Amino acid sequence: MGSTDRVKVIAMLGSLKTGGLCKYYYVEKHIDELPDSVSSTILKDLGTKDMSDPTTLTNFIKYGVENYPADHYVVILDDHGGGWRGALCDEQNGAGDLMSMYDIKKALSDGGVKFDVIVFHACLMSMVEVGYELRDRADFMVASQFVMPLQSVLGCEEWLGGLVNNPDIEPGQLAENIVNAVYNAGEAKGKKIHMAKVDLSKMTTLASKIGDLGNHLVTEVGTEAEWNEVLDAFNNTHYTQYDDPAFVDLREYAKKVRQEPTIGQKPLNLGK
Repeated sequence: MGSTDRVKVIAMLGSLKTGGLCKYYYVEKHIDELPDSVSSTILKDLGTKDMSDPTTLTNFIKYGVENYPADHYVVILDDHGGGWRGALCDEQNGAGDLMSMYDIKKALSDGGVKFDVIVFHACLMSMVEVGYELRDRADFMVASQFVMPLQSVLGCEEWLGGLVNNPDIEPGQLAENIVNAVYNAGEAKGKKIHMAKVDLSKMTTLASKIGDLGNHLVTEVGTEAEWNEVLDAFNNTHYTQYDDPAFVDLREYAKKVRQEPTIGQKPLNLGK
């Protein structure tokens, strides 16, 4: 599925296969195109660009907004992800480091538009820290809490096809459709997929509740035995990246704290 009169799809592509050369494309539908071929119209040949440089992302957004103005915008960030550490690296033209969350936020902000949906086709980006950082840059975020397969499971044919058929779809429903399409694409390839829609308007409230939990633990937990219970709850919480046990599931951790024999009995009202 490609661009139409009402839905414009603009892509920036750079990879090891292209030797780090980057181009903007006007994405069109080409039937029977080979997987590694790109037959869509080239809008701009940029030469070599560091895809981990926030200026590169900002310039791409500005180009799309200036040349293809719209009532609604979706941005898809497709590469490696590292949760609160950031996403988008460039082993060819960059230093190989991830673009930090600060730089991602700045790049999106400097693009001059608030997005309806930000999609991370990348590992580990469905984190509170990520959503909080981007809360003013979009209405919704679609991302995975866990690692993702090395092959694409974005499911564009399904959700983009639905968008083309109904360009007036509500952003929240579009975000949900993307989640479902990713699940379906993963299932079709025999991959276990985790993907979620996040309402970024809720992030400030959630951050406040997390702050309440932290303050409660600091003020109410006093003895060594109680701190051992805090650690026990943490050690028994699943983490979402096997290489980094700091990436714990927050909801599960809060439940584990509640189950501890001493600290779990201390009054705590975080609301819903």
